[in-house]
Amino acid sequence: MKKHYIMLTILLCFCYLFYGCSNLTANETPSPSISPTPLIDPSPTPSTNPAVTIHPVYGELPVYQPGSIILDDRNNDEYNFERKYRKAYYTIVGKFWGLLDEEELEDFYEWAEDSSEETNYGEHMDEMHLVSFVKRYNITREEFDSVVEKLIEEDGDSVVYEEYEVPNADIIYTFDNEIINEYYRYE
Repeated sequence: MKKHYIMLTILLCFCYLFYGCSNLTANETPSPSISPTPLIDPSPTPSTNPAVTIHPVYGELPVYQPGSIILDDRNNDEYNFERKYRKAYYTIVGKFWGLLDEEELEDFYEWAEDSSEETNYGEHMDEMHLVSFVKRYNITREEFDSVVEKLIEEDGDSVVYEEYEVPNADIIYTFDNEIINEYYRYE
């Protein structure tokens, strides 16, 4: 009796296989019922402008041009470690604090102190400080841009020193640490 069940199971498998293959013509290949989505290349594409790259998700993004900012000697600054990024990565310009109400401002002071101690004052940061600030206090792009406009008005078209670099909203609002780290690298 057990043999009959095994034989019947084998016969059903062959029938199923034969029936499935009989629906195909000689040159046809089976197609999956779900068409695969094309993979998006995550790497940006250079544009004709060397100061811009085309990112598949974020569109046009500025590219940091080495030499466009006069860098401080990272071995002789107030940091007790060799910085991987420009100062803008580690700091939050005071004008951004103006976006906070009194209660948020108190929380900001505590948070800034705690995060400074946790990261050994920037040495072990895995996210730009300003990005963390924007996320923590839900700073809108419009609010951010208004502060950036004020910073640009104050500095005018003068030579840009690292100490006074204006944060780049297009880069920051990607919230993509790889893009942000590449843009704010020290070189």
